[in-house]
Formats: sequence, structure tokens, C-alpha cells
Amino acid sequence: MTQLTRAATTAIVVATATIGLTATAPAATAAGAVKYTLRVCASNQTPTNATISYAVGVGESIAESGRTTRWLGSGCWQRSIAAYSYDTANIRATAQNSRAYIGCAVWANGRRVAKHYAYRSCALSGIRA
Repeated sequence: MTQLTRAATTAIVVATATIGLTATAPAATAAGAVKYTLRVCASNQTPTNATISYAVGVGESIAESGRTTRWLGSGCWQRSIAAYSYDTANIRATAQNSRAYIGCAVWANGRRVAKHYAYRSCALSGIRA
């Protein structure tokens, strides 16, 4: 059902664009909507480059996924993604500096639901709002 819902939404957008009408497809703003915020930070005492991989979705139906390398230490990397309540959030970060203390956190609708701090790498998987 998850795949069908996103597929149907995509079909509406494509069909609307094809025939030249202006319409808004249903987004994750209705009941059951979740705004996930994924965050990775490193201690300012051990700044480092980190490779970050993330995904929000379920099964083959992914709301968003990506991979990036960012400098951490004076600030955090953060990404907000609109999703549905049945979607899960996944994040993994690995620091280049093996002594870096790094942390991953998942927030849902402004409330932190999971965190993991460790030296060199952190990971959270299957986190649901």
C-alpha cells in the first residue's frame, strides 16, 4: 500500500503536468504526516570531515535518500524531510578522524526520538516517529 500511495501521487503530478493543469499533489502534510530532521554533529574539540548516508522511507518507497561529505566541528549537518507516519528514518556517519566524537540524532515533528554518540561513527536505523 505504501508503494501504491507514492506511485499514485507521482502519477497525479505527471498527468497534471502533461495536460497543462495546475494542481498540488497530496504531500506529507495530511494526517499521519511527519517532518523528520536528521542531524549529525561532532565535538568542537575533535573537528573532522564525515561521510553521511541517510534515507527516509520504507521498502522501495523512499521519500528521500542521499550521501554527502561534510566538515563537522563548528556546526552540525542537518536535513529535514517530509514523510508519512509509516516511514522510517536511517542515518549513518563515519568520521575521517578516528578520535572524533560524533553523534547522530533523529527528530520527528520537533521532538528527538533517537540519538547515538560514539567515537569515529554513529548510526540509527529503522527509527519511526
